[in-house]
Amino acid sequence: MTKVGVLLGGEEYATRLQMQDVIEFEIKLAEMQMSAEEQSEHDKVYRKLTVSQLQKVAPFINWSHFFNSAFKKVGREINSSEPVMVLSLDYLKKLSELVTQYLSNAHGRV
Repeated sequence: MTKVGVLLGGEEYATRLQMQDVIEFEIKLAEMQMSAEEQSEHDKVYRKLTVSQLQKVAPFINWSHFFNSAFKKVGREINSSEPVMVLSLDYLKKLSELVTQYLSNAHGRV
């Protein structure tokens, strides 16, 4: 990854540091995943929420905008009371916390 970054014009030392950050982020994502045992328990895996509830659980994304952009081509408008099925709510909560943490400082936004 560092070689590609340098080929695209990045300075080698800075690119190497950024790639280390990417690997650390990926490790944190992997650590948050559900075990195979947890995945077999459907009540832990899938949750029905409204878009509004999802926004409160995982505010790192504007979910109304996301869903409306996704459904725009088929002419469907998604409002905040629309129900959605969420895969691994605990993972999504942890992901939201991780992304928010990274976005809270300049180093994480690079």
